Amino acid sequence: MKRFFNIFILMTIMFSVFSCGMTWAEESKSRPYDDLLSIYQAREKALKVRKDFEERLLSLSEKKSSLELWMSLQDNELSDLQRSANGLYLIKKIFPGGSPARWEEVEGFLMPKQVPKSLVALDGVFYTVIALLNMNEEPYAWIGCFLMEELRNSRKAVSVAMRNAPEEYERITEKIFQKTGYTPVGGWPKGKVIGRLPFAHPVRGYITPERAMLKEAVFLNASGVKVNGQGPYAWDRKKGKIYNVILDEDFLPFWIRTQQ
Repeated sequence: MKRFFNIFILMTIMFSVFSCGMTWAEESKSRPYDDLLSIYQAREKALKVRKDFEERLLSLSEKKSSLELWMSLQDNELSDLQRSANGLYLIKKIFPGGSPARWEEVEGFLMPKQVPKSLVALDGVFYTVIALLNMNEEPYAWIGCFLMEELRNSRKAVSVAMRNAPEEYERITEKIFQKTGYTPVGGWPKGKVIGRLPFAHPVRGYITPERAMLKEAVFLNASGVKVNGQGPYAWDRKKGKIYNVILDEDFLPFWIRTQQ
């Protein structure tokens, strides 16, 4: 059985080299086979205990609403253990089947603050992974890695959260490597840094489409999901604000226009 597993790992590494270009190939060449084998064995071991460790965290989570859980993730006084527990519970609640890979299916708003669920879901993954990576037991770091890998399996999530990433993203991927030695096949997506966590914010204020485009804002549709064209909401990632989109500021009272 052990020999079969070693052969399987070797085949996986060879497939990675031939299917994912020189980046992974060069990394594989620079690291001894025994090191790579050890990393994949640790990953398989973590997969086997993942359910037990997640159930332990879920038992510690605060059974609150999704909105309250999201707000708790930003509480600096919360311990990493409690943040990871609350975050994992939020992930299980907000993603279909509890899987970040299904990010495209998350839509709607958390009321009464009108916070887009699609962005709350991204916060759930990012804040939870950061907390898991800060914990000492090795399986927690691997669970953080698995969550990021699952999010990476969503093409649209990669575009919104990794190709156009908050500044915390690079530190997350670096720490995953530091704590596990693991890099997914093809590497973590890279792109430009836009703003910082959190992704989500309540919808507040007003902006015209023209001003939104000048700010390089991202438009959201009526379900709070990113769209390529214009939408009823505009997400200014640099400032961390989400606005209602209006066609003409002249329809707004003077005191609101002067605050824009």
